[in-house]
Amino acid sequence: MKNNPLKTKIKELKPKKVIFLSSTGAYDGEQTDRTWEQMIQFIKKNKLFHWRMEMIGIGHDNPNITESANCRYDACITVGKKPFTVEGEIGVKEIEGGKYAIFRYRGPYTGLSGIYHAIYHDWLPTSNCKTRNVPVFEKYCNNPNKTKPARLLTEIYIPVE
Repeated sequence: MKNNPLKTKIKELKPKKVIFLSSTGAYDGEQTDRTWEQMIQFIKKNKLFHWRMEMIGIGHDNPNITESANCRYDACITVGKKPFTVEGEIGVKEIEGGKYAIFRYRGPYTGLSGIYHAIYHDWLPTSNCKTRNVPVFEKYCNNPNKTKPARLLTEIYIPVE
């Protein structure tokens, strides 16, 4: 954490239309990896890559409270204007817009739990912000298959009032 001080920016976001695939299991486990592989295959098959595409993860559970085998996760990819049809377990939804506190983290995904701890135990109590009842999400800013873990960049979006 010492080499990753929390820098925060508050920003108003527009809603984001995404395709998504849900999975259950440890956030850093094989199930999450398979879910992302399925999403990428769907994007490739349907030629939905676009230059503003965002890769977003939504963890619905706190792994400090929920047993890791029961943690729910949505792998999401923003979609452009090209028409498409979802298939199988892939769905479409909207990530709610509004005000978010955004934190940038550079490092391996295994370090994210420490950042969340710092956000909720250090930053939030002194921030004068209150969280909204909207899921937190992560935006993965580079490709983990082409980037060394120490260079991975993740943005964490905490919905605030």
